[in-house]
This record gives sequence, structure tokens and C-alpha cells, in this order.
Amino acid sequence: SMLVAVLGINALFYVFLPIKLLRAFTGEVRGLEEVARTLDLTPLNIDTVRVLVQIYGNQEWLFDKFIVATALATGISLMAASWYGIASSLNRKRSSMLVFIFITSIGMVAFHTIIGFSTIAGFIGGLVLLQFYRTRLKVPVPRHSMWLIVAMLTAVAVLYPYLNVILRGKESSQLMPFGFSLMMVTSIIVSCGLGILLSAFQLRKILAEKTVLTQFLILNTVAITLYSLVIQLPGANAVDKFPFLIFFPLSIAGGWTLAELPRRWPGRFKRTMIMAVVLIVLFLPLNLIQFLGYLHQPTASLLGPGEAKAAAWVRTSTPRDAVFIDSGDRLFLAPTAPRRYFWGSVKYALQWGYNKNEMDRRRRVRDNLYSADPIDRNTFDALGQLNTETYIIVRSGEPDTSGPDKFAEYPDIFLKKYSVEPITILRVDRNQCRATATLMQKRSGVNEGEDS
Repeated sequence: SMLVAVLGINALFYVFLPIKLLRAFTGEVRGLEEVARTLDLTPLNIDTVRVLVQIYGNQEWLFDKFIVATALATGISLMAASWYGIASSLNRKRSSMLVFIFITSIGMVAFHTIIGFSTIAGFIGGLVLLQFYRTRLKVPVPRHSMWLIVAMLTAVAVLYPYLNVILRGKESSQLMPFGFSLMMVTSIIVSCGLGILLSAFQLRKILAEKTVLTQFLILNTVAITLYSLVIQLPGANAVDKFPFLIFFPLSIAGGWTLAELPRRWPGRFKRTMIMAVVLIVLFLPLNLIQFLGYLHQPTASLLGPGEAKAAAWVRTSTPRDAVFIDSGDRLFLAPTAPRRYFWGSVKYALQWGYNKNEMDRRRRVRDNLYSADPIDRNTFDALGQLNTETYIIVRSGEPDTSGPDKFAEYPDIFLKKYSVEPITILRVDRNQCRATATLMQKRSGVNEGEDS
């Protein structure tokens, strides 16, 4: 089961490749030319591999989430640990498992809210269905199973102050984002194809085996699948996170199928050879080309000219909660300082489901600061309303953005704190911004009065 869980997600991508090859009959480029383009892995790197294994919204690989420490990797690990806690508690009443589930639930939600909430929803759905169908299933459901639900809900309640901060300002449609999409269906089928195939061989046995663990395995899979089909998250999160949660219980049952395969053939040598062929066919294609893609990925600098020195200055010379504004959707301070941005990027705004009007307002402020137009009253007002130290990053020599001269017109508002070519960092005097916005408003009122 561990082998399937770790190596099996999207492992059967090649079975679904013909779907992409249909473009050879319908796309702009047709025939063998389109087939060759679809299967092309040159130059071999992460991008070309991803294009090949991405069929339609499916999850590409598991290991790329663990190459560096990410919140998603931590959430997935805690999800697997939660499965151990739930199974152990259902198998035998142990108070320690309630504490364990409480801790892992806090960790999942704190590190990755999507993984955390979705896993908890699946567990609660499976436990509720287990209680509801226990008479029909003729399964002795332990009474303490409901305390597992209490433990998970308590974990969410404990995290309410934290959740209130990170979810504040998001639209209600993003907090309860119900919807159905064909891409979610195909994402589940392609990503979980191997798990579905292998676990199908165990379905009859699991249904016949009247134990609380096997029935919970089925009911949880049903619950998390239904949850995934009716919840539609913003951006890339809409389809690429849920397959992890569905695949894990499928991989448990799928592992049992692999474990039973050697029993079908007599002779150790024959069993070994057949199992080797099976494992190579199932797991080698995806994992080999993914590893090769990362090994051949050319090393590229993610920092532009002067950004490393600027980040070092920011780390030591600005408050930890300082806010920065930069041109061109740049985010280099997020990983290198790290510091927050007044405006991040369109991708982040969509993916995290922030309030659309607020994001539009912030982008207009950013655009006004770096355009050739004068700084307007709305921009000064927005900067003055910020409640923490704010800095503006200006680059000289960029043709599509305003340079330092635009900000030099307001020496009392934009105070130069760092300047090493090509980057200048200005601290915003928020009090002066408020005063300037008020003055500009009064002047606007006077002009309107004179015109009338």
C-alpha cells in the first residue's frame, strides 16, 4: 500500500494519452506532426515532462511536492498520519488516538487549509455514514467513534482565531464554493487511475468482509469523492488538490491487490519475474521521466539584478510586518526576506480567492505608481490608510515603468532608504500621504466650485 501511495498517483497517465492525441484530428496542427509534438520531450526538463503527463487537470506527481519543504507536503503527511489515527481508534479504543487526531487535525488545517478541511470533511462524512448504515451493514461500530468527530471539530474551533485572520476579506462564494466541473471528474479519474484499477479487485472482498475498518474505508472514499465533486475552489486549487485525498484510501486497497499477485503463480523465480514486470509497467514510466526531468532541469537564477543585495538589506533593516510594492508582479522578497506585498500577482489573487474589488483597487494603486501618469489622490489615500510600514521598490532603466524621478517630486513622502543600482527602496510616509490626499481633495472641490 505504501508503494502505491507514494509512486502511484497519475502513474497510468500513458493510458489516457490517446485523449490528448485526438487533437491530431481536431487541432490546428494535425496528423503525425501533432502526435510528435504531443510526445516530444526535448529539451528534457520539468516543463516538457509536465506537458506530457498533464492530460486534463490531473495531478502530475507526488514527489515534486516534497522536493522542498512546502505546506502542501506537510498537509499530505499529516493526512496520512490522521488515517493511521482513525484506523487505530476504530480498531481499538485508545484515548491517546483522540489526542493524536486532535493534533494532526490542527496541523493539517494550520499548514494547508484546503487539505485540512477536506480531509476532516471526508473523515466526518465517513464516520457519519458508518453510524447511519451500521444496522444495514451489520458492522459493530464502536461508540467512541463519534468522539473522533468531536476531536476534529474541536481542533477547528481552537484554530478559529488563526482562520479568521487568513480568511478575512474573502468572498462568501470562496468560503462556501459549491460547483461542479467536468475537469474535476477527469482529474480524479486520471490522477487516481491506478488506485481505481487495483482497488477494484478488492471491492467484492471488502464488501463481504464485515469489519468496521473495511467499511469505513469504503464510506470515507465515497464521502471525500462526493465532497470533491461539489466543491469548486479558485484557480489551480479547483482540481489539483482533491485527487491526493481520494487516492490515499484507494492506494490502501490497491496495495492489497499487489500483495496478493505473487500467490497466483507457482515458483519463486516466476513470481519474482512477473512481479518485476508488473511493477515496471505500473510505476516506472511516470516516475522515471519525472526524475529525469528534474535532473536535467537547467539551473536558473530566480533573482534579477540587484535583488539579492536588496533582499539582504530588507531582512536586516525593515520590520518583519512591513509591506512592499514592486512593479511587474515581482515577488522576490516573499521567499528571500520574507516580507509581504501590497499586491502580489493575478495568479495569487485568483487562486486564494481574495475580494475582487479590493484586488482591483490594489492593482490600480500599483499601476498608478509605476505609470507615466502623476500619482493621483486615490493612490495617496490608499497608501495613507495602510497600518504598517510601507516601502516602494523602484528600478532604474526599465522602459515600461516610471523611474526614481517620479518619486523625487515628493521628497517628504517617499524617503530614500536604500539605493544600490539598479534598485532604490523608498519608505512611504503615511501621514504625509493622508495629508496630500486631503489637500488634493480640497483642491478638486475648489476647482469644481469655480467651474460651476
